[in-house]
Amino acid sequence: MKMRTLKAILFTFLLTFFLSCSYAEEPVTLTLWEFSAGESLMRNLIDKFQKENPDIKVNLQQLTWEYGLDKFVMSLAAGNAPDVCELGTTWISKFASSGILLDITENVKDVKEKYFLWDFASYDNRVYGIPWLAGTRVVFYNKDLFIKAGLDPERPPQTWQELLDAAKKIHDPKKGIWGFSVCAGEPESPWQEFLPFAWSNGARVLSPDLKKSALDSPQMVEALKFYQSISRYSLIERQSQINELFAEGKIGIQISGSWNMRLISRINPGLRFGLSFIPRSSEGGPEGIAFSGGELFVITKNSRHPREALELIRFLTARENVMEVVSIQQNVIPAQRETIDEPYYKQYPEQKIFLSQLENALGPPNHPKWTDIRKLSRP
Repeated sequence: MKMRTLKAILFTFLLTFFLSCSYAEEPVTLTLWEFSAGESLMRNLIDKFQKENPDIKVNLQQLTWEYGLDKFVMSLAAGNAPDVCELGTTWISKFASSGILLDITENVKDVKEKYFLWDFASYDNRVYGIPWLAGTRVVFYNKDLFIKAGLDPERPPQTWQELLDAAKKIHDPKKGIWGFSVCAGEPESPWQEFLPFAWSNGARVLSPDLKKSALDSPQMVEALKFYQSISRYSLIERQSQINELFAEGKIGIQISGSWNMRLISRINPGLRFGLSFIPRSSEGGPEGIAFSGGELFVITKNSRHPREALELIRFLTARENVMEVVSIQQNVIPAQRETIDEPYYKQYPEQKIFLSQLENALGPPNHPKWTDIRKLSRP
């Protein structure tokens, strides 16, 4: 072969090589904003995602609950919103109605049966987020205070009347013991504790079309009257204070969430307490309905990489990765139904009740202006 031919072949090879290097696609870069799991845990998950998807790079920014929502709103106004953001359930309809979030209805049909919280992920019959973590509340009761009051420590209240009777028997504020607890002094807590009584009695806050108030219904009035009656045998205080006093053994019955498990183990690991579902309004009535909420991942409409953003969300909300968050934090609930069979719930069987209660749980009306409505109609 002639030298000229060899040189031509070599030149062609080198030219092809350098051109391919010059025009190789850069990895797609996504921005993820997150509130709940903590930076260390999220970075571990992101590292795992990037190993499985080397063509996608993820920049994480950790937000705080105090200022994160304001930061998200400002980023939208400035045109530099993240590709993916964690949002609370009461925020979805507000942003979806403003045309800010990407409609992913057609991309989630294969997972609709696997998750709780789809009502929150939707607005106007379209889906804008995938559920990640959930939260609900159940009844916590102090077994020792039940025994002192002559109550069966293995039979928690099943109805409103049984709840009221137990609170009366336990209540002894002169000795620093309260029968029940009523949350006050915080924007969300009063609603989160009262609404289960209203829902369990068939009441609703708004009409089905979300256009009218339903607070004057007979079912709502009846629930309010019951709440008023049990408040006479209750500590009326902020949620955080109630949780601590229950852990100290000073409250007979309270309604609280899974975060209470870790608090009790820290403050008073020897506390003998039980858990039960939200009580029915009456004997033979429908099952009690709890308050639910949680966190979802959404894609902003202006994301330049919606396909890759959806891949990231599907990864973070996958069963294995959600359970990694749950097992480390031990104070949150997975939004996936099938996780009740996970080894975690064999190790901590008492926490199964939170996942089971989600089957009978509701959230506040999925109205874009719910936060404003809540302020105007605080119970």
